[in-house]
Amino acid sequence: MKGEAIKSEDVRSIMQRTTKKGTLAGLKHTELSAVLNSMEAQISLAVPAGVNPKRVIQMAANLVAKNPKIAECSAASVLGAVMEAAILGFRPVAGLGQCYFVPYGGAVQFQIGYRGWIELARRSGKVKTLYAHCVHEGDTFEYELGLEPKLKHVPGKGGKMTHVYAVAHYTDGGFNFVVLSRDEVEALRTRNPAQRGAPSGAWATDYEEMAKAKAIKRLSKYMPLSDEAAKAMAIDEAFIPESGAISQDGSGLDVDAVEWEVVAENPEGDAE
Repeated sequence: MKGEAIKSEDVRSIMQRTTKKGTLAGLKHTELSAVLNSMEAQISLAVPAGVNPKRVIQMAANLVAKNPKIAECSAASVLGAVMEAAILGFRPVAGLGQCYFVPYGGAVQFQIGYRGWIELARRSGKVKTLYAHCVHEGDTFEYELGLEPKLKHVPGKGGKMTHVYAVAHYTDGGFNFVVLSRDEVEALRTRNPAQRGAPSGAWATDYEEMAKAKAIKRLSKYMPLSDEAAKAMAIDEAFIPESGAISQDGSGLDVDAVEWEVVAENPEGDAE
């Protein structure tokens, strides 16, 4: 079937094999594309204007083909992660930093990256600029809170990351910022059961980018965000269960059906 269009009867055969073993492991690239193409109708209904569902499917197939650990996760969870990426208008390419598919415990965890949070904030129309930076040993870094908050960062020659901060400037002239120490970033990282030990996945390859994402997510609690972004906060770092929790109306994942860790020590009851 390589290099050829896969016929509908072949797709049914592939889906039967996938359903039987429960994962996408062992499928060729063309077969992965065929399985994901079976969702094209749902994806087409849900993607934002200007997003090509076929392109999303192609990129997702490439991602799964290059990462056997993702393919070994439940097929339903992989399909659910692809659907969520499509609905948010994200391109499922790890190098772009918009979102990540993280294999853990036989299922895929959907994580929003630094650039994904920036994209969601931009869509609100109320955020003029949004950025995050990491602070390193040797940098000049000062900040003040209170009635006249201030933040000053002059990069030095580099070194170990000590802090990360995110700043939002709004179209009405206001601004907000948050600062997290490295210890606070680590506390947020290890709340995730997939990150209880040493950094893995995107945290292992792009630690500072993921730290920036944490800072922006913390800042987003104080930002004017759309309903789409609010839902994204609920889905971020969710474990998509065996059922896939895919809504039947084409709206994506059922946020009541996905699973994520409830952090009891968080006084506001918010998942990070």
